[in-house]
Amino acid sequence: MPYDFNPMSERIEHSMYEDFPFDKWARIGQRNRIGRNLDRLKKQFRFWNLRRKLARNQIADVKVDIRNLTRFTADQFPESGPRPWLDRPDAECLIQASLASGKITADEARQAEYFRVHGYLVLEKLFPDQMIDSIWSDYEKKVYEGRVPVETYQKKSGDLFLGRCLNPHMNVPVLRKLSHYRKLASTMSLLMGVDAIPFQTITSFAGSQQLPHSDAIHMTTYPLGYLAAAWIAMEDIHPDCGPLVYYPASHRLPYLFTHNLVDSGVPEEYKRTTWYSDVYEPEIQRLIKDRDLGAMHFTCHKGDVLIWHSNLLHGGSQRNDQNLSRRSMVSHYFGRGAVCFGDRNEAMVDPYQG
Repeated sequence: MPYDFNPMSERIEHSMYEDFPFDKWARIGQRNRIGRNLDRLKKQFRFWNLRRKLARNQIADVKVDIRNLTRFTADQFPESGPRPWLDRPDAECLIQASLASGKITADEARQAEYFRVHGYLVLEKLFPDQMIDSIWSDYEKKVYEGRVPVETYQKKSGDLFLGRCLNPHMNVPVLRKLSHYRKLASTMSLLMGVDAIPFQTITSFAGSQQLPHSDAIHMTTYPLGYLAAAWIAMEDIHPDCGPLVYYPASHRLPYLFTHNLVDSGVPEEYKRTTWYSDVYEPEIQRLIKDRDLGAMHFTCHKGDVLIWHSNLLHGGSQRNDQNLSRRSMVSHYFGRGAVCFGDRNEAMVDPYQG
């Protein structure tokens, strides 16, 4: 690997862009006309097959024939249950009943109750250091071979770190060992009450400084709530690196979607572009202030995992020291049988690509 530094170090003094193979990186995903057409046909078939399966196997009480939908937004779906078991009014009783019947253990009952109340759960040292180091080294090796489509626009601002990567598991399959890790996958299934399917990953070298948001606006489910995320620390997280910030119990707030915030008379193009920063993010900031929501920062050890509810507000805090890394991977999980789509981009999502 050309870039010569310990992949688990906390601080760097020179830019990660110095030895970055921009020429190879620019060719990632390039295909000739025949290849592009084949990719398009494969995608069309995959979504046709997904629509067909979900038309028969939805978990929703009110079935929707998604084959007739042209737009996938929250207001296109009716109110329907069942809600995930920990979101139901009688969730506390359900936990106790499951414990008494032997369906879950005492530890699982404690985890379920904590998640029900707070909307998040921390699993300390879930992954051994050796496993984390090996997987991240392989990921970084592929990055410097020009085989991973990481963001690079941060270079213009003088940032020393390479940016994030969406779905790096497509290019670095070893990352799937984290999202499919048995103890993690079983915990995600426990919290959702259905089989949890890992579908999307994001890796980061540094803090995102992303403003607080709910994942439900980006990755929506029908019925609501069948999504959760697991953020994995790939190194010890320093308080000045811009740790993940989250707001306990904010998952109890009403879900906030595009149609709740943007008038129907507003041009569609606006809904898809700057309305998020113009309307959605300020509304979330207002909710945090008006509800006096307290923030917590995930300063943790390598191998620790933070799991959060689909509607828990979270983001990236300020990077007080621009030289400190925040190596991490987040994996999102859908509940099997839920219809998966993005309210913000109005598109259906294929949850079986993880």
